[in-house]
Amino acid sequence: LASDAAEGIVEFVDHGDHVHIRGLAEGSTSVVFSWIHRGELRYTTPPIAVQVGDHGHAHADDHDHGHDHGHAAVGEIGEFRILDRGANRAVVADIDNDHWHGSLPNVPVGDRISLGAIIVSADGRDRDLSDPAVNDFTVALASDAAEGIVEFVDHGDHVHIRGLAEGSTSVVFSWTHRGELRYTTPPIAVQVGDHGHAHADDHGHDHDHGHDHDHDHVHGDFDPHVWQSVDSAIVMVRNIRDALVDADPVNADLYRSNASAYIAELEELDRYIFELVETIPHERRMLVTGHLAYQYFADRYGFRQIGATLGSITTEGADPSAGEIAALINEIRATGAPAVFAENITNPSLARRVADEAGVRFVSPLYSDALDVPGSAAGTYIDMMRHNIELMVDALAF
Repeated sequence: LASDAAEGIVEFVDHGDHVHIRGLAEGSTSVVFSWIHRGELRYTTPPIAVQVGDHGHAHADDHDHGHDHGHAAVGEIGEFRILDRGANRAVVADIDNDHWHGSLPNVPVGDRISLGAIIVSADGRDRDLSDPAVNDFTVALASDAAEGIVEFVDHGDHVHIRGLAEGSTSVVFSWTHRGELRYTTPPIAVQVGDHGHAHADDHGHDHDHGHDHDHDHVHGDFDPHVWQSVDSAIVMVRNIRDALVDADPVNADLYRSNASAYIAELEELDRYIFELVETIPHERRMLVTGHLAYQYFADRYGFRQIGATLGSITTEGADPSAGEIAALINEIRATGAPAVFAENITNPSLARRVADEAGVRFVSPLYSDALDVPGSAAGTYIDMMRHNIELMVDALAF
């Protein structure tokens, strides 16, 4: 299907030297055709219209009619999870309600990453990828993605993505059953090269959620604050669930049930944050904080992390110099950042001084590396994230 084309009108079967397009419902949609050489997408055509129904087009090739394929509609899936085979097959990204949680590892220039998959079809069956003639896992460039940055090799049960040049592009993964395409994921970003995001799980966070992500990546070589993005927290919960199930299979149902309930709460939290962010004008979505703990948050929800009073990711470094403080004050004035946020784990006096000298609001406290006492406004992870976004809205929305 072409990007943004009407779904549910056709389905496809690829046979290598030819394809079948089956009509599911009357209507019009559009498709693209592609040529792949040794696992690398070389060319994709512009969209071309497909009309389904009796409109005077008696086809010359009336093949593949009347077969019962007995599968869910193309595009349906139970689970689709991407594993980093270079990190003990840890789950790094997974599909939920047609959008991604998590992200792919950065790809070094001239080297590759190796990714596996866990695929559960819409009928709840685990799909064994050991025989690619039966179930095949593949990767390709997303429609309109930047070319010349990565290349691919498909191995049936895993894929390799090799970095050709520094930059950002996006890919899609597909599951094919006995030669028939059953599911293709939404695009997910791939970052090639070292862009300062060697995260705790070495994943780039270039999520596309329809928000303006024109922010600067100002933190250093290692940012441990993965929990500041709820989608990363969801991935962690799933990894914890899987580890507990492996270690204690007798109680597997309990772990799965508890994880599902908590993931549902996290997904609601994620939606809540996005809803509140929409009340903040794009030009005011700027964060000046105690330390550089919010880049995952900024990446996920469309903020810019302008700077920090301590000037680093850690709170354990040397105090900033007078020149560094002056530079931060000038940056606040130049960008129009509306507020300076103090954190619960840092001394607020420096943040207050910076805010006063820059002529902007002083706001406290944001929670970064520690929760508050149980029962308080930030006594749990969910409470903390709700508190932080509500505080940001109060300071930045007007």
